[in-house]
Amino acid sequence: MNDRELINYCDIHSRTERALFLGVHVNRMIELAGHPSDFVREVHPAQWVSVKEEMQTLCRLARERLNLKEQPALPQPMEKTMTQAFVESFKALQVAIHQTARSKGFWDKERNQGEILALIHSEVSEALEALRHGNPPDDKVPQFRGVEAELADVIIRIMDMAEGCNYRVAEAIVAKMAMNATRERMNGGKAF
Repeated sequence: MNDRELINYCDIHSRTERALFLGVHVNRMIELAGHPSDFVREVHPAQWVSVKEEMQTLCRLARERLNLKEQPALPQPMEKTMTQAFVESFKALQVAIHQTARSKGFWDKERNQGEILALIHSEVSEALEALRHGNPPDDKVPQFRGVEAELADVIIRIMDMAEGCNYRVAEAIVAKMAMNATRERMNGGKAF
């Protein structure tokens, strides 16, 4: 997404009821607006924040600063907009997740992709173990049940691998969802 598209996206989204923005988008809008003194805080790239009025101000300042005419950015059909938002958010999160993994030393040397997949599988196995033990609160993030936390670890590892190996997982998810919608019930008679 280029800067004009980001400004239009943020402008439209800031006018919705649930105006949450990913930190990476907030930080870029702060840059585009010229780091206004009344909105100087940057946020973690993967953090979701509610900055409805502030985002409207950032959009106005960014348009003025970049000499962009105020244009009524008409939303695309909802399916496409939701798909684009999903892909963009997924990619922003995968960048943040991969940066964290790199900073913790997990990518100091070349990674074996089979080993990464085995670690993803180990997180799935930990989710199964949580279920087998009654799905208690997780020991590291007790506000979530064990299965929730382990499934989060699965996704975190997948996103890390996607970024580290340059895989287009977000786009593949969208394509697979579209393909799955065309399949027969129970994929043509599978038991499960």
